[in-house]
Amino acid sequence: MPSRSRPYEQFGNYILLKKLEADSLGELWRAVRIDDRHLGPLVALRRFTGGDRQALANAAADAHAIVPMLEGTSFVKDQAIDVVDGVPFIAHDYSGGRSLRHILDRAHGGAGITPNPVPIDQAIHIAEKVALSLVTLADLRFGGNRLAHGALIPQFIWIEDDGEIRVAGQQLGRGLIASLKDSKVSAAIGRYFSPEYAHSGEPTQTSEVFAMGAILFLLVTGHDAPDAAHVSAFSQHTTFARCSKNRWPSILRGGSRRSAT
Repeated sequence: MPSRSRPYEQFGNYILLKKLEADSLGELWRAVRIDDRHLGPLVALRRFTGGDRQALANAAADAHAIVPMLEGTSFVKDQAIDVVDGVPFIAHDYSGGRSLRHILDRAHGGAGITPNPVPIDQAIHIAEKVALSLVTLADLRFGGNRLAHGALIPQFIWIEDDGEIRVAGQQLGRGLIASLKDSKVSAAIGRYFSPEYAHSGEPTQTSEVFAMGAILFLLVTGHDAPDAAHVSAFSQHTTFARCSKNRWPSILRGGSRRSAT
């Protein structure tokens, strides 16, 4: 914790500078990494102080070896997923920007904030870039198995100030699913996990498409998709969104597989 003599909190090899967001899973900070006793680059650091801490830590340990493989314009830069003193975290390059969750929450407006809905063309562009990230990841293998994101939630989609869209949090799905036992966490992210995935804990192409559909619904309507228990309502809404623009990302159309550069 910060004090008068030390105004900033240290977290492992990071100094936490400013809290940017907070939710039932934890906190997002602008931080600086300490490299060999010198201040290194700025990072966005999300530490998981909520949910099932042990399950998230186990998932982070599994993801730790995989994220260095992720290169390309659809992945966050220099991502690290690890655990400090029992607290799992994600850190990645920070050059401005916020999570999709924060941006869309602000788009609703509120006290002193003018509503600013995301234009439909921009929403579709974001969805296409997220879908590209999923497709690119599915082309990679680790330990002989194809990779899947498994944890696609708005908190892990990063919108940079220059408009770039990048995705973080790969392989944390089991930790998030275990955290759904917390009603606050379930209310915040439960709708991004298909019932089958939430039951088995094993991500599939179908569960990735389900999550992508929920993200697209959020982008197009500005509201979270209905609960997974109301699949018929979800289907009606996403069908409407598709018919209105007929521009679903290729992963939802079963289209061509592309690689990020």
